[in-house]
Amino acid sequence: MTTESAKALVRNLMTAMDARDIDGASAFMADDLVNHAAIPEAQGRAGFRTIGQKLFKAFPDMRSRL
Repeated sequence: MTTESAKALVRNLMTAMDARDIDGASAFMADDLVNHAAIPEAQGRAGFRTIGQKLFKAFPDMRSRL
């Protein structure tokens, strides 16, 4: 993967998160994603979705700066 393709991937992920598109954002995650900062129930793609939805609820005006 080139630096530019990695940047594009992150931009696409953050664009999906900014649009509150949890399905689009979770498509970037592996089914067996290991999140070392999360509780055991928040692992994998399903866990990413859970954490993302909680973030959207807790921070409704959250936006990334790229």
